[in-house]
Amino acid sequence: MKKVTAKGFTLVELLIVIALLGVIATIVIAAINPIEQANRATDSGNKADASNLVSALQRYYTGHSNYPWTITDPTNYPSADTAFTFANAQNTLVGICSATGCATGGELIVANELQWKYLCRQRRKRIFHSIRLLGTEVQFRKAVGYCK
Repeated sequence: MKKVTAKGFTLVELLIVIALLGVIATIVIAAINPIEQANRATDSGNKADASNLVSALQRYYTGHSNYPWTITDPTNYPSADTAFTFANAQNTLVGICSATGCATGGELIVANELQWKYLCRQRRKRIFHSIRLLGTEVQFRKAVGYCK
């Protein structure tokens, strides 16, 4: 009688191949994580907007010898080391939005230091700033806890 040999793969061989495919898929997904790629793009946009804002503030200072948030009465300054807390970049003091809101341009936009289209950017809500009194320092950072 002829012995019949089974053709095909054993269960162990199939499990090894499936495990290897799983490891490869995990490595590929980790390498091209779409959420991380989107976060990097958003961070790059925020950095570009903050850089444009800093440049606009420097140009404004060069032309006006003060910043948009400068208080006209120097006696109101507590000290040179007192800093405002971080506030949203659409705050009137920054100069993007006017006192009536972001429907109209603030000091930087009216002075043509920033383009009008900057008003329409949603990223301005994610850029926070801090101003040292007497106009010695401006700091920008990403809004804490802002996920988008």
